[in-house]
Amino acid sequence: MFTRTLLCLALASPWALADSSAQALHQRLIVLDSHLDTPMQLARPGWDITQRHRYQDDLSQVDLPRMKEGGLDGGFWAIFTPQGPLTAEGRTLASEHGLAVLARIRDLLGAHPDDFALALTAGDVPAIVARGQRVVFISMENAQPLAADPARLHTYYRQGL
Repeated sequence: MFTRTLLCLALASPWALADSSAQALHQRLIVLDSHLDTPMQLARPGWDITQRHRYQDDLSQVDLPRMKEGGLDGGFWAIFTPQGPLTAEGRTLASEHGLAVLARIRDLLGAHPDDFALALTAGDVPAIVARGQRVVFISMENAQPLAADPARLHTYYRQGL
């Protein structure tokens, strides 16, 4: 599966898709993005994953219409928490921020069950794609949300990280 995923990532580049045989291969394979910053957009008032957005307008790079058009089957939705002050208060804020991003991803899944599904293992992916849903692997970009309490990793794990 890993080799297949790497092949899919390579084929997702614009110059590879110019060739019709590459386009046909792209459509037959499962294509995942290894790092989606889209959860940052989910906090924006009025921002809707099911609507088309433009990078020039809101810096968004991924939404459901563009995923469908580009043949993107899903990917790794990042919980990104910028490093703040290295104090007890800063670590607490990072923890709260990380949990809020996790909640937004889970809310996305709950609000759009026909469009998105949580994948916990690579084995979940083919069934999700076969149902016409987009794959959501939850990932964490750095460990800032765990700085206040590393045991919180269990909470993230239980929620699908």
